[in-house]
Amino acid sequence: MQQFINFIANKQRSSTTENALSALVIVIAAFGVGWLLRFSRYGFDFTDEGFYLNWISHPFNYPTSSTQFGFIYHPLYLAVGGDIALLRQANILLTFGLALAAAWILLGNVFGGRTLSRASRLAVSAAMATSAPLAFVFAGMWLPTPSYNSLTFQGLLVALIGLLLAEKELSRASIFGWILIAVGGWLTFMAKPTSAAVLAMVSGTYVLLAGKFRVAPLAITLGSTFGLLLLSALAVDGSVMAFVERLSAGVEEGKTLASGSNYTFDTMFRLDDLLLTEDMKLLLCFVSVIAFFAVWFARVQTGYIGVVSQILSVVLAIIGFLILFQFIPPQSILGQHRGLVLFAVPCGAALAGLTIYRFKGLRQISVSQWALVLVLLILPYAYAFGTANNYWVPIACAGVFIVLAGYLLLGPIVPPQTVPKVLLTVGLSVQVVSMVLLASGLASPYRQSQPLSRNDSVVEVGKPRSILILAKSPADYLHSAKEIARQAGFTQGSPMIDLTGRSPGLIYALMADSVGLAWVIGGYPGSNQLVIDGLRQVPCGQLAAAWILSEPDGPRAISPQVLSSFGANIETDFEMVGSLISPEGKAQHMLRPVRAIDSAITACGAIRAKSL
Repeated sequence: MQQFINFIANKQRSSTTENALSALVIVIAAFGVGWLLRFSRYGFDFTDEGFYLNWISHPFNYPTSSTQFGFIYHPLYLAVGGDIALLRQANILLTFGLALAAAWILLGNVFGGRTLSRASRLAVSAAMATSAPLAFVFAGMWLPTPSYNSLTFQGLLVALIGLLLAEKELSRASIFGWILIAVGGWLTFMAKPTSAAVLAMVSGTYVLLAGKFRVAPLAITLGSTFGLLLLSALAVDGSVMAFVERLSAGVEEGKTLASGSNYTFDTMFRLDDLLLTEDMKLLLCFVSVIAFFAVWFARVQTGYIGVVSQILSVVLAIIGFLILFQFIPPQSILGQHRGLVLFAVPCGAALAGLTIYRFKGLRQISVSQWALVLVLLILPYAYAFGTANNYWVPIACAGVFIVLAGYLLLGPIVPPQTVPKVLLTVGLSVQVVSMVLLASGLASPYRQSQPLSRNDSVVEVGKPRSILILAKSPADYLHSAKEIARQAGFTQGSPMIDLTGRSPGLIYALMADSVGLAWVIGGYPGSNQLVIDGLRQVPCGQLAAAWILSEPDGPRAISPQVLSSFGANIETDFEMVGSLISPEGKAQHMLRPVRAIDSAITACGAIRAKSL
């Protein structure tokens, strides 16, 4: 009888601990996402985010493009009325929701509800999903506006959900899964075709290894994929051939921009050197050790070790909150590869599982699960594939896939009675690291001068009532530009050519039409030629009315000689209406056209006639 009473008491104590941990993890997840949503009104990057917004707001203005994310996000942009903060918040919630769904389904596939209650399953899923929005701090930076990066990430998550649901036998859930594979592949292709190519190879390999291959399901996926691509081609360009020409021209634009550099098709197949500082190596080891002991202690339900485990969980939670609310500064992990810290958690946890329970649990992992682990390990590389940056930076942004792989391996190793506590403790460790990286990104926003928490200048950026809170320097910059434009008679929607090479954000903030390209990007070997090629696709009437934004001494300045491609001269055909100082301290000039429209159109037509 006493043994039975002790068993019931231990079971109740274990259940109480599990419920308390579940509640703690869910609260942290809610605070983490809420903190991101709050800071969605803070900061603005005038380069990348300006490019994203120019593309999303007017995707049909540009006849060539290698990425089509603007078309996908354009309905969302219209739905939020161009409010940048709401657009960012929708992007964050969408990504968190997709990661939450993927984690929920994966846990259901692994444990089948036998060892995890619904509350614990939700908590563990939320813990894993907390790491997904780290893609928006871009391994420690702050780029929450929808882009080709976020669409690629979301497409990979949708495809993963599809792979988890798809089965050999056709049921409603299975058919939905096969369709989601197509939707995920389509979204990834629209964002970044190179990543879509890797996803296609990985998905095909998984279907074969997992024994899910059948003609009917494959036909559903292929038919859905081709159908979505056909609809996209018709909606964007009116025909398949025109859409193909758009993509081909977009690839040529990339080649023009990188002309003279070492970036070629062959160089995409690489894994860059991982140059970690000594501090970073120590931090990775430290986080791995913490995760190791978190699992080590969590396996014990009672006694002093069980108490230590509970105390450790509370301490981890407190550290997470202190870092998130910046009572503990996160600057200690600032660096290019800071996002890799997240990888240390599943690595340390898996090592603890193997150390404690040896390899006997690994025999319970099916071939299908091993194939899924392979998919999860490759997806971060798929996310990075094709970028000109160091691959480890975007790989670190997709750490949620590595976390999912770690759980997939850890599940069969850990005995059923300790699974909830172990998974929740590991999830708590994931959340703490996620909070560190999130706080680091908010403290060092991309190409901005100060932590977002110090911003105190309220500015309307772009559409009416699209309010952002910026630092004083960029706020003054925007106020000056708007006042100059107002006094000079600039009207919203007027064309403007950005010769600064780095200010698409100002073009968007003025609600100008960025002529030729969504970002007239400077500083590359082929920048000037790319601008010329872009301007040649713009009607002469639009070019005749175009204003100019220049930065003669800027590091990315575009040569004014590009204007000769449509018969204009910056010295004689434009007048300066005002000067302003960029947030980087460089003088910029705003110029308006002074030639008669008819003369400008005639000159443009004559130049183009000669080039035929």
